[in-house]
Amino acid sequence: MTIYSLCRLWSLAFAGCAATCGASAQAESDVIAVAIEIGLTPESIVLAQLDEELPGLLLALESVPEMRQALDQAHESADVAAALLTELSKEMLSEAADPYLVAEYQSAMTELNDSRAQVETFREVVFQHVTNPISQDQLDALALWRDASIYRVPAAFMVLDRTPEEWKIVEKAMRAEKRAMRRGETLNAAYAQLLGDIRSDIDVVEALQRIEANLATIDQVFKTYEPGE
Repeated sequence: MTIYSLCRLWSLAFAGCAATCGASAQAESDVIAVAIEIGLTPESIVLAQLDEELPGLLLALESVPEMRQALDQAHESADVAAALLTELSKEMLSEAADPYLVAEYQSAMTELNDSRAQVETFREVVFQHVTNPISQDQLDALALWRDASIYRVPAAFMVLDRTPEEWKIVEKAMRAEKRAMRRGETLNAAYAQLLGDIRSDIDVVEALQRIEANLATIDQVFKTYEPGE
């Protein structure tokens, strides 16, 4: 789906949002919270070498309160749908199979899935708007980080392009390494080889150097950011 299509969908779905978004500053989502949600974290900024672009990225996000509000409302809809599904699940456990209750449950499940998909759609709208000016190499680096960030691996590893299955193996290797160190045991040779290869990868080495040199500064920018500055 193109950025035009995504923004058009956003415009149609939340056509009435503009009337309420400016009504109260309290209704706006926090800029930093949304930045982190869409994948702009201190670590990803450093790994994608966006240190100099960071002020502009945050300003771009700050300048679209209606988009942040739309994302916030999408989250609220998903929360409501999840709460309804939880309540219906409890009712189904406590009552005999009622066809009407089953139908209501299935409808609620569909609504929850739709709501979650809407969250992802609006999250992508915001991301594409904010990152529109950056280079393709920087976008590619952010994409790698976003894909890898759901796994428990060191941030420096996230410059690598790995499949979900490969990342899961790296996770297992990391857990095995911690367990071996805790117990004073020798790490499985295959895991040791895997982690050794990753840590010696030139991209990972350079990423670690950038993290050590710049992460503290970027992290401070996130912690002290004030809209309007």
